[in-house]
Amino acid sequence: MKRRYILIAAAGIAILGCLFFWARGPGATGRGGSTTKAKPPATAVFLIVVDTLRADRLSCYGYGAHRTVNIDRLADRGVTFDRLQSAASWTTPSMGAMLTSLFPTQLGLVEIPARPGETFEWRQKRGQRSHVLPARTRTLGMVLHDAGFYTGGFVNQPALNFATCYRLGFDDWYWPVGPNQIEKYDPTQRFTPQEWPSTRYADVSDWGLVGQFDGWLEQHGGEERLFAWIHLLTPHRPYEPAEKYAPAPVDGVTEKPTASQRYDGEVRAIDDMIGKIVGSIERHVGWDRSLIVFTSDHGEALGEHGMTEHGHSLHREVVHIPLIVVSPSLSAGERMDRLVSAVDLFPTILALTGESARAPSDIVGTSLIPLIDKDAHRMLYMEGMLYGSTERAIVDQGYKLLYDQQGDVCSLFDLTADPEETVDLATQQTQRAAMMCAKAQEIYGTLLEDHWKRRARAGQEGVESDEDRQRAMEALRSLGYVDD
Repeated sequence: MKRRYILIAAAGIAILGCLFFWARGPGATGRGGSTTKAKPPATAVFLIVVDTLRADRLSCYGYGAHRTVNIDRLADRGVTFDRLQSAASWTTPSMGAMLTSLFPTQLGLVEIPARPGETFEWRQKRGQRSHVLPARTRTLGMVLHDAGFYTGGFVNQPALNFATCYRLGFDDWYWPVGPNQIEKYDPTQRFTPQEWPSTRYADVSDWGLVGQFDGWLEQHGGEERLFAWIHLLTPHRPYEPAEKYAPAPVDGVTEKPTASQRYDGEVRAIDDMIGKIVGSIERHVGWDRSLIVFTSDHGEALGEHGMTEHGHSLHREVVHIPLIVVSPSLSAGERMDRLVSAVDLFPTILALTGESARAPSDIVGTSLIPLIDKDAHRMLYMEGMLYGSTERAIVDQGYKLLYDQQGDVCSLFDLTADPEETVDLATQQTQRAAMMCAKAQEIYGTLLEDHWKRRARAGQEGVESDEDRQRAMEALRSLGYVDD
């Protein structure tokens, strides 16, 4: 469906409270009773992010082709959120949103749309957005560091490692500088960017970081307060699992495995890594004081909707990601079948550590604790594309709308009848499509207005340097997003 829509004027940033925040309500009960328990807040926080991990390839989310036993065990200990949506379709905007509880447009991490009737190449568009967080933006790491947590980052992601903004607030920072070399950041030395073909050795580097994390935790696990962010890259393309995880022959015949089968092999490798990470936490810290948040930055298309990989779609396979939260103050084995957003993780972690008062006043997410009635209504918003698209998405009242501003095209899906988003209803339900399209534009207008206000407040501090841009392109090249 193609149709012109009138851009509704932004009503000011206060509208975000109406659009994105949950209505406050009584604590929810899952299948086992009360979800929250009267226990002290967690003092050791572990944010585990697996890059490019689809929720529907984990057995705890119903996948039947293999068992992810270690992730399943983690789910048995905590609360599994069945409908977490990423804020964006690729790493930089999605992790920016997760770590700040602000949307990518507010952070300047999205491509600027052309004026009506104009087009330009994706390489031109890419130069119009920033690759780093705006100056003075408060991240989860900064807030927890200021609250007295000893902080460590273990990040295998070139798009995050090049930017100093993600390292701010971390006492220790580890990243791979070669297939078998992990380096610790030294502020007195020049930072070595992660420029080598990172994705072809992602599993080797991930195992190196897992080992480094164990040693770090052995040294610092006794700290009164602790925060670690572990970011693993293994499932990212080109899906080259180690022999141990490669697809098995069928009836003794070895055929060339499909991309989907190779991806599953990478997921099995990740499951073993999660087992090692959780074992380190159990051994050096213990469950009684640990908060574990297991999630992803985005998913991956494996042929659905005629697409592969990520960055160019906001369909389910790209934005539906796992979320398992284990905490001494949460009941074990709970499931929550309700829409939630990655922008909620920042305030949720603060709530579970007793630090909600430290949340920046301008965040758009809200704590998932205390949990709200399952029937409570919520609208979700997503954005942030990689390859020149200006697509945004809204999920509301059981429907999902995808809106491409550049092409002035929208698609509408009934998620109850069509959870895989295969039947476009935009030409049949024109009124609903028009209303949701207008709402998407209204939200975007508000976010964009907030972005320019932030830029004005930051002044020259908010201007990305030429060196930052060059390093960003090197990082994207190492991920295969930019041709040599």
